[in-house]
Amino acid sequence: MNFPTTVDPTWQTIHKGQVHAVGVVESKLCPLCGIEHESIDHHFFQCSFSSSIWSKLLLWQGDRRPTMKWQEEIQWAVLNANGKSVKATTYRASIVACAYLIWQDRNTRVTQQKRRSHEQITRLILQEVACTSSLSLKLASIMREQNLYP
Repeated sequence: MNFPTTVDPTWQTIHKGQVHAVGVVESKLCPLCGIEHESIDHHFFQCSFSSSIWSKLLLWQGDRRPTMKWQEEIQWAVLNANGKSVKATTYRASIVACAYLIWQDRNTRVTQQKRRSHEQITRLILQEVACTSSLSLKLASIMREQNLYP
């Protein structure tokens, strides 16, 4: 899976919390749940759709805490997932994949009226993160063997 390396204008608008201001969406309701007004906190991870994905990913990582608002999750990540451990790497890969695929599904719903279930998105994220984590473990092992990594 190829995640974007640059921030496009749409993402910048979302990050500012002005989701509907892009002009593509007439309704201010979240395209994922259709219940609440769309905002960055709602979209990541207060929406029932995205919250179900993130809570499954947290459980998969052995984390039993409830989902938090976007800024709280980012603050938690800064404090708890900034190291080089497998757990920190897995968490960071999970949050990036989760945000990317939820945002992608949101856009697909708006522009093409196609949707994936939260189970499909969760499966895609788990596959990607498992691959990334196992690759990271292999790379770290090789680097240690060659005395390139502490």
